[in-house]
Order: sequence, then C-alpha cells, then structure tokens
Amino acid sequence: MSKSILVCINIVCLILIAYFSILSWRNLTASSTMLNNDYALFYKTLRDPSVMYRTLHHLTVINKTLTDQSIFNFNTPTMNLFLKPMINFSDDLSTNVLLWVLLSLFGASVSVILLTNWLNDYHIKYLVFLPALVALETSRPALFNANSGQLAFFLLPILCAAFFLESIKKRNAAAVLFGLLASLKLFFLIFLLFYVTRQQWRLLLIFLVSFIGFFFLPIVFFTKANYWTFFHANENSLQTIYRSLSPLNGALLGFVAKMFGFFKTHPTVIEILIPTYFLSIYIIVRWMIYDYRKLKYLPEFSTELAICFLIVFALMCSPSAWLYYHVFLLIPVLVLIKMSRHYLISNRCIFYFAIALFSPYFLSLPVTGFFSNAVYHVCVFFSLVFWMLCLLSASSSIQHVETAKKYQSHILLFVIVLYTGCSFLFLDYHNAVSRFIEINKPAYLKNITPGVWIQKE
Repeated sequence: MSKSILVCINIVCLILIAYFSILSWRNLTASSTMLNNDYALFYKTLRDPSVMYRTLHHLTVINKTLTDQSIFNFNTPTMNLFLKPMINFSDDLSTNVLLWVLLSLFGASVSVILLTNWLNDYHIKYLVFLPALVALETSRPALFNANSGQLAFFLLPILCAAFFLESIKKRNAAAVLFGLLASLKLFFLIFLLFYVTRQQWRLLLIFLVSFIGFFFLPIVFFTKANYWTFFHANENSLQTIYRSLSPLNGALLGFVAKMFGFFKTHPTVIEILIPTYFLSIYIIVRWMIYDYRKLKYLPEFSTELAICFLIVFALMCSPSAWLYYHVFLLIPVLVLIKMSRHYLISNRCIFYFAIALFSPYFLSLPVTGFFSNAVYHVCVFFSLVFWMLCLLSASSSIQHVETAKKYQSHILLFVIVLYTGCSFLFLDYHNAVSRFIEINKPAYLKNITPGVWIQKE
C-alpha cells in the first residue's frame, strides 16, 4: 500500500477519532444527568466522601412501575484514589466528563503504542497507529466502556506496559505493575499463578509486596472504615450473583446461575456458588498443570501465551467479566498476529479466533424464542470460552514448530478488519450503546426516565 493512501486513511481515522470522542462526551454527559450510567455513580460517591462505600438506592419508573435498585461503588480504595482527582477536577459535570473521555483516549493510545512497539518484527510504522486506534475504539467492548463511563482504558495501558516489560525481560518492573493492577482490580491477583507455575519466588514476593503496598496506600487519605465497608460489601453473594446475570457479563458465575434458570429451577445461593467454585478451581488447576508441563517449555511465546491465558481466566472466573473489560483481550489478539508470522497456526485456531471476536454481536440480534434468548444471555461467556480454545490451539501449533504461511496473518487481519466494519454497521443496534450516535440526544432525553438516588440508614 502506497504512503499517500496510508496518509489519506490516517486523515479519515483522525476525523473518526475526534467524532467518536465528541459522541462519547455528549452521550456520557447526557446519561449522567439522568443517573443512567456507571460514571454517574463514580461522580456521586467520589465527590461526597461520606457515601463512597455506602449502598445507594436508584429509584426510577419503568413501564409505569417504580423500581428500586441497590447500587454500590465496587472499585477498590486504590482505584477510587486514582479516580478522585478526575471526578473533582471541576464543579462542572460536562468539563469533568470531557477530561474523563480525553484520558480514556490517551490510555487507549498508550496501549496501542506499547503493543505495536512489541510487534517490532511486523514492521508496523507510525502511519498504522491511527487505524489501529480506530479499530480498538470502535470495538464492542470499547463502545460499551464509552457508553457506560467505565474505566477499562485506565487499566489497559498498565496491563500493556506490564506485558511489554515482561516480554523484554524487565521482570522486576513487570511484577510491580502487575501488583499495581491487582490493587486496582482484584481479579488481576490471578497473575500470582504465573510466578507460582514458573517457580519465580523472588518475583512472586515483589508482586505481593507491590499489591499490598498499593492496596493499602489510600489508607493515608481514606479511613479504615472505608476498607471494612469495601470488604463487607464484596461478601454479599446474592448481589454478586445478581450482577453476574446480566447478558453483558461473561462470568462463569453468571453462566452457572443462568443454567439453573433455563431449566426452571430455583437454586439457593450455595447451590450456585459450589459448582462455580468447583469449575473455577478445576480450570485454574488444569491450566497450572498444562503450563508447568508444556507451556513454559515452548520455544517461543511461552510467557506471552501464559499472560494471555491468565487474562481470559481473570475475566471468566471473576463475577466482574463485563463486556467493557474485554478490551484487555487486545493483548491476545496481537500475540496471535505475531505468532502467525513465525509459526503455522491451524485453521481451527483461526476459526476459534473469529468466533471469539464475533460472539458478542449476538447481543444485537432480536430475541424471539428460547434458542435466541439462550444465545443472547450466554454469548459473552462463550466468547471467553472460544478465546481459551483459541489459545490452546495456538500453543499446540508452536509445539509442532512448522513454518508460517504468509496468508495466515492476512486472514487474521481480514477478520479484524471485518470485525471493525461490523462495529460501524451495528453501531446503534446494541443494547449497551443505544442512541450513541445522537450528538444532541433529543430522543434519549425524551424517552429515558430520570432517576434519583437515596441513601437508607
């Protein structure tokens, strides 16, 4: 492709990025005034210290019926300390939302830069940066993140930096960043298994010390009562199961609970938790055995694949496997692309890759019967399952040590381009990003009932 064509593509991509940033800003500002997104919850709890870890009740009218939904800021104290300056930057909601959107875009940009630098043998030049950023920003998880006012793009650059440092053998710094990640989102504690299976005890100690240090650092700014309330709220199993039941959540916990629902049974909390714990332990133990016996002895990509597996397991085995956190799967995407330049990956691996990417699109389809309803509710979970199968297939391909064929990487890139095209095509046909493209939001403001938050003593 000639340089002039790439320049034209980059100009178009720059316009698209600016346009989507404006859409995100306008959409998030409008929905926050209606208390209809996660950012509004952060805004409420982090501007008023007295309610940071208090259960709030969101009252609104749906179909002429008053609904009362309990909501809680489940972010760790470290994450709240990180978010607090952004939330309190100005007294104007619109200004704070704009800062949030711009910092999210910055986080996405840093992530793309880090990972394209890691793809050094793929000859990616600076002219490919903007198209790659557009592909990331228009993905289903990224759009859901923008629509909800979530924080996935604040975590992604830290994850990418830790991955990059580990891949270039800056392991001490990587362990510190993995510890920081775990303090921001507890499901990243799963990375301690990476050091256990590789018997890297010194790095495990660095990881744990970093986690503990970063996790309890906010006690200087918050109170011990905040920590106690945070831990106590996360012990509410019923509320955790309720959140995992959302079609936009791919957690194993939600899948198990949905299976009971499909068969018209009424299980207790314990009856849901026991099989979930058993399956989670089984998956993790089997992977630890696989990593100890096979994965760590691969001639290449052993470390990269192990991190990819743990990213998938962190989401699957956590009750917080929301679709917006699937932006973390950007790392497995690029690992597979780089692998395809060196090794012959199977057609089965490519098939799993495509299914894993496109599975969340079933959320855009109409629900007309039992089968479509079942697919609608479990498609995000099965996306993670196919990611696991894809990585297993890719690992097997390296074990056979066959020379790569040039067309394979082109097929993977074609799948990604097709995925990006579908994201544009179905931009406003997804329940998580409805009315996203309306800059002035007249229909949204007319049809959404405002909510109110109250605090019950």
